[in-house]
Amino acid sequence: MLRFFESKYSYFLFQTCKAFLPDMMSENSGHIVSIASLAGLSGVNYLTDYSSSKFAAVGFEESLRLELHAEGYTGIRSTVVCPFFINTGMFDGATSGIFSMLTPEYVAGEIVSSVLVNQEVVILPKYFSLLVIFKTMIPAKMQHSMSRAFDLDSAMTGFKGRQAGLKK
Repeated sequence: MLRFFESKYSYFLFQTCKAFLPDMMSENSGHIVSIASLAGLSGVNYLTDYSSSKFAAVGFEESLRLELHAEGYTGIRSTVVCPFFINTGMFDGATSGIFSMLTPEYVAGEIVSSVLVNQEVVILPKYFSLLVIFKTMIPAKMQHSMSRAFDLDSAMTGFKGRQAGLKK
């Protein structure tokens, strides 16, 4: 699990920001887009490693945004995107309960729209924002019941993952 976390979080997110942020800071301009997941806002059964890396991505973006603003870099914007399952093959075998998987085209369009209006946190589909807010107000036992009610507690039981490259 540690190897997964290091490769997904540290290398791709931290190293990318480390490479581009100095130039952005010198110009006080730019936009950082981090792709996380709803699994970075609410844990998912059988995805502890994936979910923890996405929680880290959400926390990294939030902390970086606050730090840049506190240091006067108000021209550097950031957006963290937290989508539900995207139908790319990465989650082959997973079930999405009563919710439909998202198309890559829909997610890409929402990312572009969000960057254009400097939206800091993007939850897709948008109605999941209510579930994320609701989750913070209910006890853990009710969260378990809610997860079962929406069939999210068993979403990963048939998970196979991408078997042979990207789907077309």
